[in-house]
Amino acid sequence: MADNEEKIDVLFDVTKEMDAKYGNPTVQERLLESLSEAGITYEFTPGHVTLDEMVLDEYKILVIWDPEGTYSEAEIQAIHNFVEDGGILLFMGTSYFDTVQIVLDNLNGILSQYGIQVTKDRIIDTTDFFGCHCGTTPLISNFAEGSFFYNIDELGLRHTAMLQISEPAYAIAMGDDDAFIDDNLNEILDEGEIHGDLPVIAQRDLEGGGKVIVFGTEKIFEDTSITLSDNKKFAENMFSDLVSYADMHSNEDSSNDNYFLFGGVALAALLIVAIVAMKGSKKKD
Repeated sequence: MADNEEKIDVLFDVTKEMDAKYGNPTVQERLLESLSEAGITYEFTPGHVTLDEMVLDEYKILVIWDPEGTYSEAEIQAIHNFVEDGGILLFMGTSYFDTVQIVLDNLNGILSQYGIQVTKDRIIDTTDFFGCHCGTTPLISNFAEGSFFYNIDELGLRHTAMLQISEPAYAIAMGDDDAFIDDNLNEILDEGEIHGDLPVIAQRDLEGGGKVIVFGTEKIFEDTSITLSDNKKFAENMFSDLVSYADMHSNEDSSNDNYFLFGGVALAALLIVAIVAMKGSKKKD
């Protein structure tokens, strides 16, 4: 689609959605209300239409959020094509508790192309946490510079998993020095358990302008969690910034197209002038 103004800002994929609450975008009233207030347009995929049957270039951002089913090879290729063509993929987490291995493997197969993997390693922080769940909702305040975290003090991430990342992907939000992987689920840091700056949100930027952002939990913008800490403000920052980025990138592409079009027209005009001049010269001879 040539005219970026005709695009819908966000497409939420619900083709693999079977949960009526957690991770189901259609019932996240607080998030959807925030998007509308910010002037961000959104749609949901029709339940019977798969991503490979959608015209994805009609959207700026594709959101995959805690799917319960697997994606076909055709759908995966459609996702990759969307990102490679400059689209933005938000993978907004999966359930630590009930995502079956075949689904997790399928999702990690999609994300592996971007150097990011979702684990089933739960992050605990018994020093900085929200509520009474013994650190299972760590408060995250370790953010990468120059990202979406302006005017953000902390995020409350319920049941977040650690992300594994490899360059050129990079972490934009991490646990602090007190965060650890609770291997034996006793909610105590034991000898040998991984701890420190554990990635919980990761990003990959592609040369063609596409972006992939991956969350270690599906609960950050879910209705019962979006009011924790600065989660709602972070949602507003991120979606607004990504829409602005998509608009700017599209305008840059249009400018380049216009440059080449103008250059082609100018070259054709020069050739016509040269041909006319040559004909005139022959007549004089």
